[in-house]
Amino acid sequence: MLVFLTRKSNWLPLLFACFALFQAPALANDCTSAVPIPFTTYPTVTFGTASFSVPGFSFNSAPVGCSTGTPTGWAWFQFDPGTPGTQHDIRVEFQGTADGVFRFYILSSETKDSGSGSPCQFPGGAFVGNPTNERWDGCFSLPVGGGPHWLPDFVGGIDGSGTYFIVIEKMSGTATSISASIQSVITGLPPANDRCSNSATMTVGNGIDTNTATASSGLWSNGIQGSIRYATKQRMQNGCSGSNTEDNFFTTLFGCFNNRPIGYYIGDPNPITYTDNSVFFNFQIPSTGPTTNWYLQIGNMDCPLGPNVMELLILTGMNCSNSRDASKLNFNANVIRSYAFPSPDRVIGPMTLATGTNYTIYVDGVRGSQCDFTMLLTRTNANPVLPAELLSFEGTSGKGIN
Repeated sequence: MLVFLTRKSNWLPLLFACFALFQAPALANDCTSAVPIPFTTYPTVTFGTASFSVPGFSFNSAPVGCSTGTPTGWAWFQFDPGTPGTQHDIRVEFQGTADGVFRFYILSSETKDSGSGSPCQFPGGAFVGNPTNERWDGCFSLPVGGGPHWLPDFVGGIDGSGTYFIVIEKMSGTATSISASIQSVITGLPPANDRCSNSATMTVGNGIDTNTATASSGLWSNGIQGSIRYATKQRMQNGCSGSNTEDNFFTTLFGCFNNRPIGYYIGDPNPITYTDNSVFFNFQIPSTGPTTNWYLQIGNMDCPLGPNVMELLILTGMNCSNSRDASKLNFNANVIRSYAFPSPDRVIGPMTLATGTNYTIYVDGVRGSQCDFTMLLTRTNANPVLPAELLSFEGTSGKGIN
Protein backbone atom coordinates (compact mmCIF):
# COMPACT_ATOMS: atom_id res chain seq x y z
CA MET A 1 0.00 0.00 0.00
CA LEU A 2 2.81 2.40 0.84
CA VAL A 3 4.45 1.61 -2.44
CA PHE A 4 1.17 2.38 -4.30
CA LEU A 5 0.70 5.78 -2.65
CA THR A 6 4.22 6.92 -3.37
CA ARG A 7 3.85 6.20 -7.07
CA LYS A 8 2.53 9.46 -8.45
CA SER A 9 1.52 7.99 -11.78
CA ASN A 10 -0.89 5.60 -10.06
CA TRP A 11 -2.61 7.59 -7.29
CA LEU A 12 -3.22 10.83 -9.19
CA PRO A 13 -5.71 9.28 -11.63
CA LEU A 14 -7.49 7.63 -8.71
CA LEU A 15 -7.68 10.95 -6.84
CA PHE A 16 -9.12 12.77 -9.86
CA ALA A 17 -11.65 9.97 -10.45
CA CYS A 18 -12.89 10.21 -6.86
CA PHE A 19 -13.13 14.00 -7.12
CA ALA A 20 -15.18 13.73 -10.32
CA LEU A 21 -17.46 11.14 -8.74
CA PHE A 22 -18.38 13.33 -5.76
CA GLN A 23 -18.27 16.82 -7.26
CA ALA A 24 -21.43 18.92 -7.01
CA PRO A 25 -23.84 19.13 -9.96
CA ALA A 26 -23.41 22.07 -12.31
CA LEU A 27 -24.87 25.44 -11.35
CA ALA A 28 -27.01 25.80 -14.48
CA ASN A 29 -29.14 28.78 -13.58
CA ASP A 30 -29.60 30.40 -16.97
CA CYS A 31 -29.68 29.65 -20.68
CA THR A 32 -25.94 30.04 -21.26
CA SER A 33 -25.01 27.48 -18.60
CA ALA A 34 -27.75 24.91 -19.33
CA VAL A 35 -26.72 21.30 -18.71
CA PRO A 36 -26.83 19.20 -21.91
CA ILE A 37 -29.14 16.17 -21.82
CA PRO A 38 -28.40 13.25 -24.18
CA PHE A 39 -31.30 12.69 -26.58
CA THR A 40 -31.98 8.96 -26.33
CA THR A 41 -34.54 6.51 -27.70
CA TYR A 42 -37.01 5.01 -25.24
CA PRO A 43 -36.51 3.00 -23.05
CA THR A 44 -32.90 4.16 -22.71
CA VAL A 45 -32.73 6.77 -19.96
CA THR A 46 -29.73 9.08 -19.47
CA PHE A 47 -29.98 11.90 -16.95
CA GLY A 48 -28.36 15.30 -16.78
CA THR A 49 -28.17 16.91 -13.33
CA ALA A 50 -28.11 20.53 -12.22
CA SER A 51 -28.12 22.23 -8.82
CA PHE A 52 -30.74 24.81 -7.96
CA SER A 53 -29.49 28.37 -7.73
CA VAL A 54 -30.95 31.84 -8.03
CA PRO A 55 -30.37 34.00 -11.13
CA GLY A 56 -31.73 37.47 -11.67
CA PHE A 57 -34.64 36.16 -13.70
CA SER A 58 -38.15 34.77 -13.37
CA PHE A 59 -41.06 34.00 -15.70
CA ASN A 60 -43.84 36.54 -15.91
CA SER A 61 -46.58 34.06 -15.09
CA ALA A 62 -46.96 30.57 -13.65
CA PRO A 63 -48.32 27.62 -15.64
CA VAL A 64 -52.07 27.19 -15.30
CA GLY A 65 -53.00 25.31 -12.15
CA CYS A 66 -49.55 25.62 -10.58
CA SER A 67 -48.24 27.49 -7.55
CA THR A 68 -48.05 31.24 -8.14
CA GLY A 69 -45.43 31.90 -5.47
CA THR A 70 -41.84 33.04 -5.96
CA PRO A 71 -39.37 30.26 -6.85
CA THR A 72 -36.39 29.67 -4.59
CA GLY A 73 -34.15 28.24 -7.30
CA TRP A 74 -33.78 27.54 -11.00
CA ALA A 75 -32.15 24.78 -13.06
CA TRP A 76 -31.66 24.81 -16.85
CA PHE A 77 -31.17 21.92 -19.29
CA GLN A 78 -30.66 21.82 -23.06
CA PHE A 79 -31.27 19.05 -25.59
CA ASP A 80 -30.71 18.78 -29.35
CA PRO A 81 -32.36 15.87 -31.20
CA GLY A 82 -29.88 16.21 -34.07
CA THR A 83 -32.20 14.54 -36.60
CA PRO A 84 -33.13 17.11 -39.29
CA GLY A 85 -36.21 16.06 -41.25
CA THR A 86 -37.57 13.80 -38.51
CA GLN A 87 -39.98 14.89 -35.79
CA HIS A 88 -40.29 13.32 -32.35
CA ASP A 89 -42.85 12.72 -29.63
CA ILE A 90 -40.77 12.76 -26.47
CA ARG A 91 -41.03 11.41 -22.94
CA VAL A 92 -39.70 13.64 -20.15
CA GLU A 93 -38.61 12.34 -16.75
CA PHE A 94 -37.47 14.27 -13.68
CA GLN A 95 -35.67 12.95 -10.62
CA GLY A 96 -34.56 14.95 -7.59
CA THR A 97 -32.25 14.57 -4.63
CA ALA A 98 -35.17 14.97 -2.20
CA ASP A 99 -38.77 16.12 -1.97
CA GLY A 100 -40.11 19.30 -3.53
CA VAL A 101 -42.73 21.08 -5.60
CA PHE A 102 -41.59 22.36 -8.99
CA ARG A 103 -42.73 24.22 -12.10
CA PHE A 104 -41.24 23.45 -15.51
CA TYR A 105 -41.12 25.06 -18.95
CA ILE A 106 -39.97 23.53 -22.26
CA LEU A 107 -38.72 26.26 -24.61
CA SER A 108 -37.61 26.16 -28.23
CA SER A 109 -34.51 28.11 -29.17
CA GLU A 110 -34.60 30.83 -31.76
CA THR A 111 -31.60 31.68 -33.89
CA LYS A 112 -29.56 28.52 -33.40
CA ASP A 113 -32.20 26.59 -35.32
CA SER A 114 -31.71 28.82 -38.35
CA GLY A 115 -27.97 28.20 -38.31
CA SER A 116 -26.76 31.45 -36.84
CA GLY A 117 -26.54 33.21 -33.53
CA SER A 118 -26.56 32.05 -29.94
CA PRO A 119 -28.96 29.31 -28.80
CA CYS A 120 -30.07 31.83 -26.16
CA GLN A 121 -31.71 34.05 -28.75
CA PHE A 122 -35.49 34.21 -28.40
CA PRO A 123 -38.12 36.34 -30.15
CA GLY A 124 -37.44 39.99 -29.48
CA GLY A 125 -33.66 39.67 -29.29
CA ALA A 126 -31.26 38.37 -26.67
CA PHE A 127 -32.59 36.39 -23.76
CA VAL A 128 -33.83 38.99 -21.30
CA GLY A 129 -36.84 38.63 -19.05
CA ASN A 130 -39.63 36.27 -19.96
CA PRO A 131 -38.99 33.92 -22.92
CA THR A 132 -42.16 33.87 -24.95
CA ASN A 133 -41.78 30.68 -26.98
CA GLU A 134 -42.88 28.06 -24.47
CA ARG A 135 -43.58 24.67 -26.01
CA TRP A 136 -44.96 23.12 -22.85
CA ASP A 137 -45.22 23.93 -19.16
CA GLY A 138 -46.68 22.55 -15.97
CA CYS A 139 -45.84 21.54 -12.43
CA PHE A 140 -45.00 18.39 -10.51
CA SER A 141 -43.94 17.22 -7.07
CA LEU A 142 -41.37 14.71 -5.90
CA PRO A 143 -41.71 12.60 -2.74
CA VAL A 144 -39.18 12.14 0.01
CA GLY A 145 -36.24 10.49 -1.70
CA GLY A 146 -36.68 12.46 -4.87
CA GLY A 147 -38.74 10.66 -7.45
CA PRO A 148 -38.83 9.78 -10.30
CA HIS A 149 -41.65 11.68 -12.01
CA TRP A 150 -42.81 11.40 -15.64
CA LEU A 151 -44.86 13.97 -17.46
CA PRO A 152 -48.34 12.46 -17.83
CA ASP A 153 -48.43 13.21 -21.58
CA PHE A 154 -45.84 13.00 -24.30
CA VAL A 155 -44.64 16.29 -25.73
CA GLY A 156 -45.40 16.02 -29.43
CA GLY A 157 -43.83 17.18 -32.67
CA ILE A 158 -40.38 18.13 -31.42
CA ASP A 159 -38.42 19.35 -34.44
CA GLY A 160 -35.44 17.11 -35.06
CA SER A 161 -33.35 20.09 -36.19
CA GLY A 162 -34.25 22.25 -33.19
CA THR A 163 -32.60 23.22 -29.93
CA TYR A 164 -34.70 23.07 -26.78
CA PHE A 165 -34.40 24.11 -23.16
CA ILE A 166 -36.06 22.79 -20.01
CA VAL A 167 -36.31 25.25 -17.13
CA ILE A 168 -37.24 23.92 -13.68
CA GLU A 169 -38.28 26.26 -10.89
CA LYS A 170 -38.16 25.00 -7.31
CA MET A 171 -41.16 26.27 -5.36
CA SER A 172 -40.69 24.40 -2.07
CA GLY A 173 -39.02 21.36 -0.54
CA THR A 174 -35.54 20.23 0.40
CA ALA A 175 -34.18 19.13 -3.00
CA THR A 176 -30.84 20.80 -3.78
CA SER A 177 -30.52 19.48 -7.34
CA ILE A 178 -32.63 17.81 -9.99
CA SER A 179 -32.06 15.52 -12.95
CA ALA A 180 -33.88 15.42 -16.29
CA SER A 181 -33.95 12.96 -19.17
CA ILE A 182 -35.44 13.03 -22.68
CA GLN A 183 -36.40 9.98 -24.72
CA SER A 184 -37.78 9.83 -28.24
CA VAL A 185 -40.88 7.60 -28.18
CA ILE A 186 -42.42 8.03 -31.64
CA THR A 187 -41.01 9.59 -34.80
CA GLY A 188 -42.81 10.99 -37.82
CA LEU A 189 -42.31 12.88 -41.06
CA PRO A 190 -43.79 16.32 -41.80
CA PRO A 191 -46.87 16.72 -44.03
CA ALA A 192 -46.23 17.77 -47.61
CA ASN A 193 -47.73 21.24 -47.16
CA ASP A 194 -45.73 22.37 -44.16
CA ARG A 195 -43.97 24.87 -46.41
CA CYS A 196 -45.53 27.94 -47.95
CA SER A 197 -44.08 27.02 -51.35
CA ASN A 198 -45.83 23.63 -51.26
CA SER A 199 -49.27 24.82 -50.16
CA ALA A 200 -52.10 22.28 -50.64
CA THR A 201 -54.70 23.41 -53.18
CA MET A 202 -58.39 23.25 -52.29
CA THR A 203 -60.71 22.56 -55.22
CA VAL A 204 -64.43 21.89 -55.70
CA GLY A 205 -65.06 18.50 -54.14
CA ASN A 206 -61.78 18.59 -52.19
CA GLY A 207 -62.06 21.52 -49.80
CA ILE A 208 -64.76 23.53 -51.60
CA ASP A 209 -68.29 22.21 -51.33
CA THR A 210 -70.12 21.15 -54.50
CA ASN A 211 -73.31 22.93 -53.36
CA THR A 212 -71.97 26.50 -53.23
CA ALA A 213 -74.08 27.71 -56.16
CA THR A 214 -77.28 26.89 -54.29
CA ALA A 215 -75.95 27.63 -50.79
CA SER A 216 -77.42 24.38 -49.49
CA SER A 217 -75.89 22.37 -46.64
CA GLY A 218 -72.34 21.27 -47.27
CA LEU A 219 -71.05 17.71 -47.23
CA TRP A 220 -68.05 16.79 -45.12
CA SER A 221 -67.13 14.32 -47.85
CA ASN A 222 -66.24 17.39 -49.96
CA GLY A 223 -63.76 18.58 -47.33
CA ILE A 224 -59.98 18.50 -47.47
CA GLN A 225 -58.15 16.59 -44.76
CA GLY A 226 -55.22 18.35 -43.16
CA SER A 227 -52.74 17.67 -40.41
CA ILE A 228 -50.23 19.66 -38.39
CA ARG A 229 -48.83 16.46 -36.90
CA TYR A 230 -45.03 16.62 -37.21
CA ALA A 231 -45.14 19.82 -39.25
CA THR A 232 -41.80 21.60 -39.04
CA LYS A 233 -40.77 25.18 -38.43
CA GLN A 234 -41.36 27.63 -41.25
CA ARG A 235 -38.65 30.19 -42.01
CA MET A 236 -39.33 33.10 -44.28
CA GLN A 237 -37.24 35.87 -45.76
CA ASN A 238 -37.73 39.61 -45.46
CA GLY A 239 -39.09 39.94 -41.98
CA CYS A 240 -38.70 43.29 -40.27
CA SER A 241 -34.93 42.95 -40.41
CA GLY A 242 -35.01 42.16 -44.12
CA SER A 243 -33.24 38.83 -43.54
CA ASN A 244 -34.14 35.24 -42.74
CA THR A 245 -36.35 34.95 -39.71
CA GLU A 246 -37.13 31.99 -37.51
CA ASP A 247 -40.40 30.18 -36.89
CA ASN A 248 -41.98 33.31 -35.47
CA PHE A 249 -41.96 35.05 -38.85
CA PHE A 250 -45.65 35.90 -38.56
CA THR A 251 -44.68 38.10 -35.64
CA THR A 252 -43.55 40.61 -38.25
CA LEU A 253 -45.94 39.80 -41.07
CA PHE A 254 -48.68 42.32 -40.36
CA GLY A 255 -46.96 45.41 -39.08
CA CYS A 256 -43.35 45.68 -38.07
CA PHE A 257 -44.09 48.77 -36.05
CA ASN A 258 -45.62 46.72 -33.25
CA ASN A 259 -43.94 43.36 -33.82
CA ARG A 260 -47.20 41.71 -32.88
CA PRO A 261 -47.52 37.93 -32.45
CA ILE A 262 -49.90 35.80 -34.49
CA GLY A 263 -52.12 35.33 -31.44
CA TYR A 264 -52.66 39.08 -31.30
CA TYR A 265 -54.23 39.06 -34.74
CA ILE A 266 -56.33 36.01 -34.02
CA GLY A 267 -57.70 37.45 -30.79
CA ASP A 268 -56.27 34.77 -28.53
CA PRO A 269 -56.48 36.11 -24.96
CA ASN A 270 -53.10 34.50 -24.27
CA PRO A 271 -51.25 35.08 -27.55
CA ILE A 272 -48.11 33.21 -28.42
CA THR A 273 -45.26 34.95 -30.17
CA TYR A 274 -43.99 32.17 -32.37
CA THR A 275 -45.30 29.57 -34.76
CA ASP A 276 -44.05 26.06 -34.62
CA ASN A 277 -45.90 23.36 -36.58
CA SER A 278 -47.70 25.16 -39.36
CA VAL A 279 -49.21 24.12 -42.71
CA PHE A 280 -50.54 26.05 -45.72
CA PHE A 281 -53.57 25.71 -48.00
CA ASN A 282 -54.61 27.81 -50.98
CA PHE A 283 -57.82 28.23 -52.97
CA GLN A 284 -59.75 30.30 -55.46
CA ILE A 285 -63.54 30.38 -55.43
CA PRO A 286 -65.23 29.15 -58.64
CA SER A 287 -64.91 31.65 -61.48
CA THR A 288 -68.68 31.71 -61.86
CA GLY A 289 -69.12 32.94 -58.26
CA PRO A 290 -71.10 33.76 -56.18
CA THR A 291 -68.78 35.99 -54.18
CA THR A 292 -70.76 36.60 -50.99
CA ASN A 293 -71.64 34.61 -47.87
CA TRP A 294 -68.69 32.23 -47.84
CA TYR A 295 -67.90 30.24 -44.70
CA LEU A 296 -64.86 28.20 -43.74
CA GLN A 297 -65.90 25.24 -41.61
CA ILE A 298 -63.24 23.43 -39.55
CA GLY A 299 -64.22 20.14 -37.97
CA ASN A 300 -63.32 16.57 -37.06
CA MET A 301 -60.31 17.76 -35.05
CA ASP A 302 -58.27 14.99 -33.48
CA CYS A 303 -55.30 16.12 -31.37
CA PRO A 304 -53.41 13.20 -29.78
CA LEU A 305 -50.93 15.59 -28.15
CA GLY A 306 -50.92 19.19 -26.98
CA PRO A 307 -53.60 21.60 -25.76
CA ASN A 308 -56.05 20.66 -28.58
CA VAL A 309 -55.98 24.17 -30.03
CA MET A 310 -55.12 25.40 -33.53
CA GLU A 311 -54.88 28.95 -34.80
CA LEU A 312 -55.81 29.96 -38.31
CA LEU A 313 -55.42 32.96 -40.61
CA ILE A 314 -56.79 33.66 -44.08
CA LEU A 315 -54.43 35.73 -46.24
CA THR A 316 -54.35 37.31 -49.68
CA GLY A 317 -51.31 38.23 -51.73
CA MET A 318 -49.10 35.67 -49.98
CA ASN A 319 -45.61 35.69 -51.45
CA CYS A 320 -43.51 32.88 -50.07
CA SER A 321 -40.33 34.84 -50.74
CA ASN A 322 -41.52 38.04 -49.05
CA SER A 323 -44.00 37.51 -46.26
CA ARG A 324 -44.63 41.22 -45.86
CA ASP A 325 -46.57 41.28 -49.14
CA ALA A 326 -49.52 39.44 -47.60
CA SER A 327 -52.70 40.98 -46.24
CA LYS A 328 -54.91 39.44 -43.60
CA LEU A 329 -58.67 39.09 -43.99
CA ASN A 330 -60.71 40.08 -40.97
CA PHE A 331 -61.66 36.47 -40.42
CA ASN A 332 -59.34 34.38 -38.31
CA ALA A 333 -59.77 32.22 -35.24
CA ASN A 334 -58.52 29.92 -32.59
CA VAL A 335 -60.02 26.49 -33.22
CA ILE A 336 -60.63 24.30 -30.18
CA ARG A 337 -61.63 20.68 -30.43
CA SER A 338 -65.32 20.38 -29.54
CA TYR A 339 -65.80 16.59 -29.73
CA ALA A 340 -69.10 17.33 -31.52
CA PHE A 341 -68.46 16.06 -35.06
CA PRO A 342 -70.26 16.22 -37.50
CA SER A 343 -70.90 19.67 -36.04
CA PRO A 344 -67.88 21.87 -36.84
CA ASP A 345 -65.31 22.89 -34.24
CA ARG A 346 -65.32 26.43 -35.64
CA VAL A 347 -67.07 28.38 -38.42
CA ILE A 348 -65.43 31.48 -39.92
CA GLY A 349 -67.57 33.93 -41.91
CA PRO A 350 -69.56 35.21 -43.64
CA MET A 351 -66.85 36.33 -46.05
CA THR A 352 -66.99 38.18 -49.34
CA LEU A 353 -64.37 36.70 -51.66
CA ALA A 354 -63.28 37.73 -55.14
CA THR A 355 -63.06 35.50 -58.19
CA GLY A 356 -59.57 35.12 -59.66
CA THR A 357 -57.93 35.92 -56.29
CA ASN A 358 -55.55 33.51 -54.58
CA TYR A 359 -56.28 32.97 -50.90
CA THR A 360 -53.96 31.28 -48.42
CA ILE A 361 -55.11 29.55 -45.24
CA TYR A 362 -52.42 29.30 -42.61
CA VAL A 363 -52.92 26.77 -39.77
CA ASP A 364 -50.66 26.39 -36.75
CA GLY A 365 -50.77 24.31 -33.57
CA VAL A 366 -50.96 26.36 -30.37
CA ARG A 367 -47.92 25.43 -28.28
CA GLY A 368 -47.23 22.51 -30.55
CA SER A 369 -50.72 20.95 -30.57
CA GLN A 370 -50.59 17.95 -32.91
CA CYS A 371 -53.91 17.81 -34.74
CA ASP A 372 -55.66 16.27 -37.72
CA PHE A 373 -58.67 18.16 -39.06
CA THR A 374 -61.05 18.69 -41.98
CA MET A 375 -61.76 22.03 -43.72
CA LEU A 376 -64.68 22.83 -45.99
CA LEU A 377 -65.65 26.07 -47.77
CA THR A 378 -69.42 26.46 -47.97
CA ARG A 379 -71.95 29.21 -48.65
CA THR A 380 -74.03 28.48 -45.58
CA ASN A 381 -73.21 28.48 -41.90
CA ALA A 382 -75.39 25.41 -41.41
CA ASN A 383 -73.55 22.40 -40.09
CA PRO A 384 -72.15 20.24 -42.91
CA VAL A 385 -73.58 16.75 -42.99
CA LEU A 386 -72.21 13.28 -43.55
CA PRO A 387 -73.42 11.26 -46.53
CA ALA A 388 -76.08 8.77 -45.49
CA GLU A 389 -73.88 5.83 -46.37
CA LEU A 390 -70.86 7.13 -44.42
CA LEU A 391 -71.07 5.67 -40.92
CA SER A 392 -67.73 7.00 -39.65
CA PHE A 393 -65.27 9.61 -40.79
CA GLU A 394 -61.64 9.72 -39.71
CA GLY A 395 -59.56 12.88 -39.99
CA THR A 396 -56.66 11.14 -41.66
CA SER A 397 -58.60 9.20 -44.34
CA GLY A 398 -60.23 10.08 -47.63
CA LYS A 399 -59.21 12.83 -49.99
CA GLY A 400 -56.49 15.18 -48.88
CA ILE A 401 -52.82 15.89 -49.25
CA ASN A 402 -50.60 13.45 -51.09
